[in-house]
Amino acid sequence: MADTTCSGSGPLAGLNCAGNQAYGGSGPVPVPVLVGSVINVILGFSGLILVGLFVYGGILYMTAQGDTDRVKVAKKTMINAVIGVVIIVTAYAAATFVIGSLIRSTPTSTGFEGHPGDACSIGGFSGTLDSSGACVQ
Repeated sequence: MADTTCSGSGPLAGLNCAGNQAYGGSGPVPVPVLVGSVINVILGFSGLILVGLFVYGGILYMTAQGDTDRVKVAKKTMINAVIGVVIIVTAYAAATFVIGSLIRSTPTSTGFEGHPGDACSIGGFSGTLDSSGACVQ
């Protein structure tokens, strides 16, 4: 059974304890992984906002009641939301590629415990351990 006791004081002690128990330790997070996580959160919130904007445009369209000016505004809102979602998806794909390349090319992705050929994961990318302890695809 896992150790469920926590020590420490301060405003973040409980949060740190819960995070360490949930994610297995409090070791330092490599910079590319941290940057990738921040970018993913920002893109996720942006996508959520754009979906909300699309829904808002749909509501405007349904409540326009034939008023051509309101229909135009609603259509423009929905088209802009779709364009925004396409941009967000493209940015997510580019960020995932760049962050993955950084993770694979930096020495911070080495030092995994295990044997060559074992599965490993870092920053959402999965691979196998090579003979030097690096996680490679």
